[in-house]
Amino acid sequence: MQHLSSLIEPQYDRYTLFPFSLVESLIAIFHDRGVVFECFSDQQISANECQSNIKYHEEYTLWKTGFCFFPLQIAATTLCRIALRDERMAAMTRIFALRQPRTPTVILHHDADRQPHKTVDMMHLELKHGVTSSNYFFVKRCARWLGDEELYDLDFNALQKLEKNGFEIGYHCNAMEQSGYNTLRALEIANSDIEMLQSHHLNIRTFVPHGGVPGAGGLNNEHTPYSGRLADLVWAYNCRGFLNDVSWSDGYAESPIIPGNDQFRLKDPRVVAASLKGRMRGHFLLHPQYYGHTLRPDWESFAISQQKWWRNLWNV
Repeated sequence: MQHLSSLIEPQYDRYTLFPFSLVESLIAIFHDRGVVFECFSDQQISANECQSNIKYHEEYTLWKTGFCFFPLQIAATTLCRIALRDERMAAMTRIFALRQPRTPTVILHHDADRQPHKTVDMMHLELKHGVTSSNYFFVKRCARWLGDEELYDLDFNALQKLEKNGFEIGYHCNAMEQSGYNTLRALEIANSDIEMLQSHHLNIRTFVPHGGVPGAGGLNNEHTPYSGRLADLVWAYNCRGFLNDVSWSDGYAESPIIPGNDQFRLKDPRVVAASLKGRMRGHFLLHPQYYGHTLRPDWESFAISQQKWWRNLWNV
């Protein structure tokens, strides 16, 4: 698979740690497991319910069991989890109206931290394979260090077309970093960012705080006041968000090798995907800047390079 953007950008693969073929393998496993693909905005919770984490538990247990009386939902969900592992318990879950059909659901999630055109490429790949995903974009990217500045242009025409094909476009909130960790200014920036995205006829319904660099006192993007236009959006992930049975993220793929420390382990996502069964919800977070055609030149400096499953991806 060769993307147009890879032909016009010489540094297309400067962050690549995974081949696009890994994504295609994941999708094949999902299809084999009979997975239903959903976006964050498809879940049963509204923005005005996101002020309390308990609402996410209610959403999950309602989705899991179909049972609405919250004090008993925890027990119902526990029984359902047991039943997924022990078929002898399956009959007991009928008391709690276990929802049908018992097929896995997957939320594919992409944060466009860098190279937003690669997120568009990822979405086109998924469209080709009959998959939809939730995708989160900055309005303005914050450099993490001097020399980390780079172009961050959004192709609004492509995003509009992909949204019409069932993809979710959301706001990746880095307002606190943009503001220099000024809370009131962060709220103003979040309002402006959301207005800008919506001005391009995008149906922004959810947001995800960026896991950025914290400022003084530990302030980070998740501390942007949940008010103004931000309060009109569902908080989908990062410090708050939807519950799931299994999850996988490549968020630590760039962890460096630390001499004397071999604790880093990133599980093969294909193994996680193959574990989906029954009425389970899986969440898979992929940062598209890590996916491409050619392995980045400094790959041996990352701890993931020491894992056998990863080395097999690249035949190294």
